[in-house]
Amino acid sequence: MKAKKVKSTAIFALVGAGIALAQTAGAAVLITPTAAYASTQNGNLRGATNAINNSGLSGPPYDLTSTHTWGENNLTWQTQAGGVIDGQWIAFDLGDSYNLTDAHVWNYRQGDGSNYAGRSMKNIDVYYSSLETPVLPTYATVSGTTVTQGQTISDAALLSLGGEDYWTRVIDNHTLLRVSTTGSPEPVQNFGVVANNARWVLIRVDGGDGIGNYGDSPNDDRTGLFEVKFTGVAVPEPASALLGGLGLLFLLRRRR
Repeated sequence: MKAKKVKSTAIFALVGAGIALAQTAGAAVLITPTAAYASTQNGNLRGATNAINNSGLSGPPYDLTSTHTWGENNLTWQTQAGGVIDGQWIAFDLGDSYNLTDAHVWNYRQGDGSNYAGRSMKNIDVYYSSLETPVLPTYATVSGTTVTQGQTISDAALLSLGGEDYWTRVIDNHTLLRVSTTGSPEPVQNFGVVANNARWVLIRVDGGDGIGNYGDSPNDDRTGLFEVKFTGVAVPEPASALLGGLGLLFLLRRRR
């Protein structure tokens, strides 16, 4: 009886090991989000979707060797002119669940950068959610050429949004590099983001003029991002993970 119990325990351990192996297996891929929402946008042509649709990137292929041309309409997400930048945010639906390792950002600049380089984004916080449909703060919407602005949000308010643990902060106050002032195409900026089973990622501006952006002048009353992508490994569906565990068990039994 004792031998059978030990054998059963070993079998369950092997199945568990197989499931864990299936969940961590797979190659890292470059992730282009499938949808984006933001607290604000400057006019109807500078919305969040511009940060995920490869507009302005060199290519194809659109990858980490791509550079971004400078531009405005239909090329960038830009916050409302004259608005408060502290607490502005942009959220990305990855379209599936991933174990993330890195984020890739092409920072924003207006024109060739010689006049408004201070508008490039500076300090950010990064959050993730494992839910397919987490609660989002109120986001900007567009009807024709009319923009209805959403709301800024503090770190504390976001972490308690809806009274649930919808969002988890993974980076507190990361500093993006200032953009070029020479007019040359903008390269990608890469930084680590470790988030397991992430379905959504939210980037929040952490600070006002001169902190949330590089604010050199009174005209630097906005900020934004050109493009955002991520790197991660897809998380298998539970059924796939179970099959992986059972498959490993079958192979081990055959070897015996």
